[in-house]
Amino acid sequence: MRFPRTLRPYLRCFPESRGGYTAPRPHLPQRTGRYDRQRPYLVRSPARRLPHYCHQSIKMELHTAISLISTPALHTPGPVVWADLGCGKGLFTRALASHLPAGSTVIAVDREPVKFTQPGIQFKQMDFEKDEWKQIPPLNGILMANSLHFVKNKAAFLAKTAAHLHKNHQFLVVEYNTDTPNPWVPYPLSFPNLQKLFRDAGYKKTDLLREHPSIYHRSKMYAALIR
Repeated sequence: MRFPRTLRPYLRCFPESRGGYTAPRPHLPQRTGRYDRQRPYLVRSPARRLPHYCHQSIKMELHTAISLISTPALHTPGPVVWADLGCGKGLFTRALASHLPAGSTVIAVDREPVKFTQPGIQFKQMDFEKDEWKQIPPLNGILMANSLHFVKNKAAFLAKTAAHLHKNHQFLVVEYNTDTPNPWVPYPLSFPNLQKLFRDAGYKKTDLLREHPSIYHRSKMYAALIR
């Protein structure tokens, strides 16, 4: 799909799973006044939100998120408790809840308040990296969809989660397959480095579930299951 020319400067910086994103200021054409002929420069316009139709076209749809993290490992015989750390607007929270058995609970965690109406989803407002997990029960699994790249010391963070996980737990990770940082992905984690991170933490198996093209970044998004 081709987007209108005036919207294309936004496409390089829009995270798929985070709705309502304010894009950086795009470059506008050069002015033609006398001062500009002597010293050309680019003019920037104030930051503004994308039009509603552009949000609908760019951001990932729920059915795509459901497909991206789909795996038979989520189909357990009884109810389970998972946490979605850094849930954002809750796209992958809802996708995960659709895979889990009836009676399961997904605890959505984020620093900003999010409202959920879907049964089985509970919201906890906290900083999952810095705060104590006093309100989090023992977990069967953790989902981190485009949130692990905000954690600088990932090894220490995994050590912190160990005390809150059942013995036979799982991790679901959705990330950009790159190791090049930028302002929106400060501590990226490619799939090879994800494998090394969890192997060093004592996990035995890291499976690449599938990949998905990303408008936000030249590299693809990937979903991985760690056990």
